Amino acid sequence: MTSLCWEMMPRWLTLSYVAYPQLSRSETLAHRGFFLGIETIAVDGGLVLSQRCYMTDILSRSGMVDCKPLATPAAVTQVVTPSFMHSPTNDHWGLLKWVLRYVKGTLDYGLRLSASSSSAIHAFSESDWTGCPIDRKSTTEYAIFLGSNLISWLSRKQRTVARSSTEAEYKALVDVSAEVTWVVSLLRELDLHSG
Repeated sequence: MTSLCWEMMPRWLTLSYVAYPQLSRSETLAHRGFFLGIETIAVDGGLVLSQRCYMTDILSRSGMVDCKPLATPAAVTQVVTPSFMHSPTNDHWGLLKWVLRYVKGTLDYGLRLSASSSSAIHAFSESDWTGCPIDRKSTTEYAIFLGSNLISWLSRKQRTVARSSTEAEYKALVDVSAEVTWVVSLLRELDLHSG
């Protein structure tokens, strides 16, 4: 199963660590299919997008299929240097195992899409000023909804150091504004947005 799943998954596809309501057993027995390497599961009133097959393959390749699952991601309380790939330590291996246990604990999570009475676009952004203890760069986070459906999200370190929390927030607003502009352009091209 894992080699079949791996063949269906593009190499560039990354895991999303956004938590969504867990799928019930009755919903997982509904119609299934794959689209662009993501499993699509038809459920009452909508569709669930899942990366369960990809996640299971990662666990299999790392020998952690039978590990104890975790429901929360790792909280990094110490500085993790970016050079760990060239000289990993036991701390790095422990952190990697924690992440893999978190992946195991979120196998049944997915992104639920359903019909919405609204086609309005709503965007929310946030930043944490100087959140990285190594280089003091802030993190931009945003979420964009089309009606009630989450369609785009991001959590990424900003490219430059912000001099104030206001500057960090403006950088986050610039990023989310660019994404909303692209989403509106795409929807217009598909004749799905008239505003």
